[in-house]
Amino acid sequence: MNTSSKTPWLKFTHSVMDKLINALREEFAEIKVGLIVADSDLLELLGWSSLNIVIVRAKVQETFAVKLSDQQIKSCKTVADLYSLISSLSKR
Repeated sequence: MNTSSKTPWLKFTHSVMDKLINALREEFAEIKVGLIVADSDLLELLGWSSLNIVIVRAKVQETFAVKLSDQQIKSCKTVADLYSLISSLSKR
C-alpha cells in the first residue's frame, strides 16, 4: 500500500495545528513555550476572562479567517478542541 498519498494531508493537518499553537504562543507570550501543546487545557492555561476570549477570537479570525462566538471558544477544553472547531468551520 502506498502511503505517500496520505502524507500531504498529514503535513497539512500538523502545519495547521502548529499554526494555531504558534498563534496562541504569540498572543500569550507569558506562557512558557512548552506548555502550549495540542492537549493543553485552555481554561487552565488562559483562564476564560473576557479579554482572553476576545484575544483568542481575534487571533483565530486573523490567522484562519474563521469567526467564533464566545460560547464556541468556551466550549473548547483543549487546544486540539479549538483546532477541531476551526477545521470544521473552515470547511463550510
